[in-house]
Amino acid sequence: MIGFVANWKKIMIFAGLKEDDLKVLIAKGFLIPFESGVIVIRHWRMNNYLQRDRTKPTIYQEEFNQLQLDENNVYNLDTSCIHRLDKIRLDKIRSEENIDAKLISNESDKTSSECEEIINYLNLKLKSNFKASNKKSKEHISARLREGFKIEDFKKVIDKKYDEWRKDPKMVQYLRPETLFGTKFESYLNTPNGARVNRRYTQREYEDEDLNKYYDNFK
Repeated sequence: MIGFVANWKKIMIFAGLKEDDLKVLIAKGFLIPFESGVIVIRHWRMNNYLQRDRTKPTIYQEEFNQLQLDENNVYNLDTSCIHRLDKIRLDKIRSEENIDAKLISNESDKTSSECEEIINYLNLKLKSNFKASNKKSKEHISARLREGFKIEDFKKVIDKKYDEWRKDPKMVQYLRPETLFGTKFESYLNTPNGARVNRRYTQREYEDEDLNKYYDNFK
């Protein structure tokens, strides 16, 4: 069977045509496109004649089986095939949706488990009671995990900031998920152990005795 074309892009380039020209021919009913990329010229058999002994079956049997020849030797899509193909496509879409839903569910379960491990570690370190189910905490942790950070990175940040801030009256309040796991997470992670940010403290903020005790903590 003749009239099937697979290399139509090469033909269009050779003829100096654009893809819009192909769309016009399809819209006007001169061509039938298939999902495989093959197209069939609907009126080829009507306008061309080959002796039976010179006719060979097309290699595009899957596409050919979706067609019917009318009384004028014009190719038409077999409506029963259309319905069958629509069902196949629908089943494929549903299958892909189920796979995607399962992957999303698995990913969500994994993230929840990682959030719980991180928050549990923070609570153990601080003797606090932050909830792994807290929406903001989960958002911050999930965002960092998507950026490629690992659970061990979270634990390192917790350890570093705990050592740095726990004796600092001004900073101890920031030992919390939304600060530790926010947008400065990477800079916290890469801060050298024992490094502290230089800050100015005035006489008004500390009495002499308290100030001396404060600086003793940094020795």
